[in-house]
Amino acid sequence: MNSLFLNVILTIVLLQISFSTIGVSGLNQCNPVFQETCVRNGQSCGIINGTDYHCVDDSTCNSYNKCQDKRPSGGTCFENIDCKAWMLCIGGTCLEANYGQVGDNCTQDWQCLTNLLCVSRTCINTQSTCANSAQCSYDTYCAEGGICQDRSLNGQSCETDSTCLEHSRCYNGKCIDVYSIGVGGSCNSSDVCDVSIGLSCQSGSCAYVNLTTPLSPATLDCTTTNCISPDYEKCVCTGNQTSGTCYPSIPTTKTQILSCGVAQKTFYQCLVDHKCLYSYTAKTPSSCSLYHCGEEYCTQGSLCEWSFDSNRRGTGCGGDTALNFNQQTCKFLGYEINPYYEESQTSISSHLIIPTMIISTIIFSIIF
Repeated sequence: MNSLFLNVILTIVLLQISFSTIGVSGLNQCNPVFQETCVRNGQSCGIINGTDYHCVDDSTCNSYNKCQDKRPSGGTCFENIDCKAWMLCIGGTCLEANYGQVGDNCTQDWQCLTNLLCVSRTCINTQSTCANSAQCSYDTYCAEGGICQDRSLNGQSCETDSTCLEHSRCYNGKCIDVYSIGVGGSCNSSDVCDVSIGLSCQSGSCAYVNLTTPLSPATLDCTTTNCISPDYEKCVCTGNQTSGTCYPSIPTTKTQILSCGVAQKTFYQCLVDHKCLYSYTAKTPSSCSLYHCGEEYCTQGSLCEWSFDSNRRGTGCGGDTALNFNQQTCKFLGYEINPYYEESQTSISSHLIIPTMIISTIIFSIIF
């Protein structure tokens, strides 16, 4: 199984992803003793009289202890943090890098993935061997011995997932599309079950997720009382920073789960249609996955991978002050960022959700 689907192993039912920026719910997350103040472009930043003045809204604290906008492509820089979230500081200039897969257009080596070079304006592997499948074309994989070999098409024989196409799985000895097995079909992982109709792999069979869990009432103050279901909820600070409300951190209602599943399946189909790698490439606006599937990428992130600003606690902190890498990229591309569903904040009720034992397999290495 490749690293993409290790990350999204359950995706509909559904992940805590990479748009995720917070830790486990607990008491006193909104402790007023925590001295942090969010400041914006042009304001003083850094530690001043024991208070941490933290730059937000896509700005960074410069050497003069002033918040300044992160530099766009072509801007001067000293380190990566000076640049927009999806860029690197290369030779003193903010640039998109490490996104071009084999066959992509390029003008410089740094635009291509690691171990690829830009030759005749095309990213290629100039070596006779490969270390991983990112050094091979989309329709081939890095086989034993470091040689790029043809992948099996859907319907053809296979022994492992890696011998199938990038976004396919080896299922009962044949390559199949991910998320293509219906109710009652056998499975060994949830990425073969059809997430768009709310299925996950349960005891070796694709079945509807029908567990229930209680959620915290809106009146519960999670700075003094733990959230009722900490595996599914996070304590988010209220405006006064001295109390908190429990919000679901993953889709919990049937409608939310189905919306996430449809979005996730649509995104992966777009990757297939445009032959985009995902697991090896940087998630930049120029990458195959965002250039061709940016809207789908941001939609599935918004519907499936919720995030909160509870890591930014203090005066002036709130809203999108703690956007992570993926959210900043989607905001730059002009797509909506939806950190949570208001409808989820309800009194204790039954919801269609992911089993706790499955959630533990969903936490991924990425990033959204």
